[in-house]
Amino acid sequence: MLDDLDEDEWDELPATVLTADRLRAMLRSGDPAVRRSAIRAAAALGDDSRSAPSVPVGSLLDDPDPGVRHSVLHLLHRAGAASGRFADRLAAVAAGGLGWVEPAGPVTGPDRSPAGLATETLQRLGDPRWVAAAPARISLRRVPPNLVRCTPEVLAAIGERLVTHPADAGMLAGVLTEVARERGAGHVAGIEPELVAALPHAPRAIAGLLLSLGHADPAVIPHWRARASETADLNAALAVHRATGDTAVVVDVLRAVLSGDEPPPDCEQPAPTGLDGLDAALRPLLDLATPYLTGAADPNHPGQERQILAARVVTAVHGPGEVLPTVAAVLTDGDTPARHAADLLADLAPVFAAAVRPLEPLLHDLLGDVWCQAPAARALARLGTPVADLAPVLAAAIGRGAGLETFLLLRELHAVEAIPALEALLVTDERWAGGGYIDDIVWRDELFQDRLRETIAHARSR
Repeated sequence: MLDDLDEDEWDELPATVLTADRLRAMLRSGDPAVRRSAIRAAAALGDDSRSAPSVPVGSLLDDPDPGVRHSVLHLLHRAGAASGRFADRLAAVAAGGLGWVEPAGPVTGPDRSPAGLATETLQRLGDPRWVAAAPARISLRRVPPNLVRCTPEVLAAIGERLVTHPADAGMLAGVLTEVARERGAGHVAGIEPELVAALPHAPRAIAGLLLSLGHADPAVIPHWRARASETADLNAALAVHRATGDTAVVVDVLRAVLSGDEPPPDCEQPAPTGLDGLDAALRPLLDLATPYLTGAADPNHPGQERQILAARVVTAVHGPGEVLPTVAAVLTDGDTPARHAADLLADLAPVFAAAVRPLEPLLHDLLGDVWCQAPAARALARLGTPVADLAPVLAAAIGRGAGLETFLLLRELHAVEAIPALEALLVTDERWAGGGYIDDIVWRDELFQDRLRETIAHARSR
């Protein structure tokens, strides 16, 4: 009999037994252990299925048993947009209200306290009330940056917080930097004036954020110069050049990297475009750059990244003729350096298509490489490969977990041919988790569905 099961046995029941009626009965049980099991079972069903039954848990936020109340918070923390119905209650808990008991002493791990769970849920919902609640616990937060929704209301709250509590500027800039990287700069656009005003309070963090947003206010230029000088950030140097015309800052960074004094850009940094018009300034670097063009891939990744950077320098001065054998070798070796090699070919294709076209087979080989498929597909498209040939490959990659870059490339290509495959991913009942913590499954799947719909709508708007 189900009524005779203990708490652990309840938790192990298969989903086919836990119907909506059974879950509702469990939630009405006089035994707190059964109520807690029902809440956990409801969360697990939601993790597995987009059409999982909704169960009435709101009243249990006032349950006399603190374990039941905490279980409800855990459920809302992983329930996706449906938790928005309880945003006011979550905001009260995040602010320390409702008499919820917080842990005694300092929190030493991920913040699973009532206020911590409520604050993170508000972040995921895009509710601006997390902004005031976050500073006390943000260093321990576990919300992936691509799940933080920066709605206009959130950005307005952050802007106000930067004015009224400038000591929080570094923390808030850090959150926005991660959101811009994971969701796109457009998700945090519009807050630049407030960031510039707060620059003295967190110069390093805010300067980095403004760099990713491409906002070249005169006040931030000295900080970009310092970033280029101290960390050999080539994109910071190029931003200074675009804003001021100064080429020396770019040359200094390139010299430091090509001489081996500083590490090359890693695979997560954007490709350093913008060297094309600097041929005269880059000529003194040819003696450093040319030895990297051996026609063979360096045996280690940093060496290969330097080879691609050297190829960009030589190409800016002499064109791509002598660099392509080395670029081909790095492409053949695959993995993360091949990503920057494919980026280079995508940049060259519009002007030097005839020279680049012999490398097309190598680019095709990279369409199955998780690191390289998007830049390789972009290069192929610019070389004339029909979008109809690329769309199924990119859509399949999205189904396997490809990130934002692949969605954006499909939009860039207006790939109407991908629509049927993308729609098939929308109509399935199975959640798309894409890795991460169990608390993130529903939120990740809802973000995935949003990106699918946006990409389909963009393709149809052609």
